Amino acid sequence: MWDRFTEVGDLFEGVRTEEMDLTNAFEALGVKDVDEGPRSNTPLPRTAARTTKEKTQDEIVATSKDPALYEYVRRREFGEEGTTEPAPGDTPGTGNSFVIQKHRATRLHYDVRLEREGGLWSWAVPRGLPIQKGDKRLAVQTEVHPLEYGAFEGTIPEGHYGAGEVRIFDDGWFEPIEWTDRKVSFKLHGRRYPGVEYHFVKTRTDWLAFLASAQDAPLPAAPIRYQPMLAEGGGEPFDDPRWWFEPKLDGIRALAEMETGGTVFRTRRGRDVTFQYPDVHMIHELVDQVNAVLDGELIAVDAEGKTSFETLQQRMNLQNEREIKRVAKQIPVAFVAFDLLWLDGRDTTGLSLEERRELLQLIVEEDHRLQLMGFEEENGKAFVDGARALGLEGVVAKKKGSKYVPGRRSPDWRKIKLISTQDCVILGWTPGQGGRAGSFGALLVGAIDGGELRWVGQVGTGFTQRLLEQLMEQLAPLVRDDPPIDDPALRKVKGATFVEPELVCEVEYLEYTKSTRKMRAPSFRGLRPDKTPDECVLEPPAFDKVRKKR
Repeated sequence: MWDRFTEVGDLFEGVRTEEMDLTNAFEALGVKDVDEGPRSNTPLPRTAARTTKEKTQDEIVATSKDPALYEYVRRREFGEEGTTEPAPGDTPGTGNSFVIQKHRATRLHYDVRLEREGGLWSWAVPRGLPIQKGDKRLAVQTEVHPLEYGAFEGTIPEGHYGAGEVRIFDDGWFEPIEWTDRKVSFKLHGRRYPGVEYHFVKTRTDWLAFLASAQDAPLPAAPIRYQPMLAEGGGEPFDDPRWWFEPKLDGIRALAEMETGGTVFRTRRGRDVTFQYPDVHMIHELVDQVNAVLDGELIAVDAEGKTSFETLQQRMNLQNEREIKRVAKQIPVAFVAFDLLWLDGRDTTGLSLEERRELLQLIVEEDHRLQLMGFEEENGKAFVDGARALGLEGVVAKKKGSKYVPGRRSPDWRKIKLISTQDCVILGWTPGQGGRAGSFGALLVGAIDGGELRWVGQVGTGFTQRLLEQLMEQLAPLVRDDPPIDDPALRKVKGATFVEPELVCEVEYLEYTKSTRKMRAPSFRGLRPDKTPDECVLEPPAFDKVRKKR
């Protein structure tokens, strides 16, 4: 194995990405620290699990009676300034214990350790043990570890072999079924793997780990394909101890479906957009799970550190892999999670809002790629004032004790808008003139009102030259002869070109006119490929605009 290491290098070598932190923004909103006490994923102190401080390295080597542990001892420095890992001792074994440790070294991997002949025989599995039949995963055999290692959790200090954080992912006992030089078969009996049978088979260079074909134990079920729960619009600020309040971030709503080997991001339409956001596709490494589904927002920040949909737009429509990677370095994104729908084979949508949040806090370790949404209990009016001062587009109020209702708008979630925006369907365009000759002058847009799609205005501002070109490319294949809705006034728009009502955009406006019920001073904010035309239901303006009219 070590010859191969020299030849191909460290398979777990990671990369650094630009840091992005929303902590200051949440603090400016007055968000309290809702996570009192350490999460299960917070880094453990350096001294955790130190079992030998007095012995010198030479004494440890001399007193290690088991030759199988020679490599383990040789690779580590023990003593006061040494590793936090345990030195070999006299811990009695049970003969059939196992432990799986989540090891965030240079690259995350899962160490599977099986007790045998007084030691823990070990394999590093980069993507974790598979839970689907037919899924074969690389396993790299490492040195035998002492039995003391089965209880080890801690942070191995920088400069030492295996530096990084180690946590117990699962433990228990196992049934040995077959053990040869080229094949190890066993059945695990743990919390996360209850009665699950695996084969480890030696290849020319490494090992492969896969489920036994005759698997009879119930495996952790694959997650359900969810649709996000939606908030009702038109709310006003209020104070109520039965509710809490979250900032409405200016990003893309997404569900993060994950397991130990990867993460997939899906929009509200169910579209897989993982390839567009390579900087966050490894966030499963930060979540303690066999499989899970998190609800949240993909966000980018502008030069002032505010979440910005305009900035995120520069990432949204890219399709070329090289271009995606180039722009990702300039405009990094983060996933801000606010709910948990699935965990370790179990649907959690029936749990209360507080229970789901507590689980989310227990399993997530935050960094610049993955953060938890801040919230404030009871004091909604003050929270809205803070959101306005930060220039946020709104606040979402959520009722305590409420369940997650996939794919539906619920009165248990209320959207309090600070900026009047509307999701619209593009119905066509008017011809451009002057500098816009050959393009469009304004987009004709509609929204669903009373169950029917109606024309609500024409949007002529908010476009860059590049955006004009991109929109024309997407609109051209959708051209049709007549308006997509029956509206005599729309038919009379001079020089209008009509399209199939398929593309969704977001529009900011001041108010609706009383006479024509059209948007006044509308401005284009961007396409919303994450939303469907059916979702473009007419919403009330921002609450303060409604209040001024009273």
